[in-house]
Amino acid sequence: MKPSTQAKWVTYKEVPLWCCDLGGLGSDHPRLLAEIAAAQVVIDQQVENSLLIAVVLTDAALTPEIVAFFNTNARHPHRPIRKMAILGVSDFQRFWYRRVKHVSWPQKSKFFDDWERAKDWLVTEGF
Repeated sequence: MKPSTQAKWVTYKEVPLWCCDLGGLGSDHPRLLAEIAAAQVVIDQQVENSLLIAVVLTDAALTPEIVAFFNTNARHPHRPIRKMAILGVSDFQRFWYRRVKHVSWPQKSKFFDDWERAKDWLVTEGF
């Protein structure tokens, strides 16, 4: 049986946001892969510069699959991501992930600790 995913569309201030929660999956590798695959399918279907996405990494180990997810979307040929809010990554982790794990965050990404602030930022016009 295929594992179900947590990834889903939510509407905030009448704007659709794609939400992908990769946090807290621990050693459940099949579920992590399902979450990443579900998120990537939606990302790949979007037109250029249209997708507002939130990715939750709270309590997530930075696995090679998560690194590949971010690196793929940082270099996506059609650039569907308009803005990406990344939740649950400290300043130190961000530095460590970039320098040691070689993570490339998508160009229009911003980091948040608070889900409400992330949603507000995603639906605003400016970066």
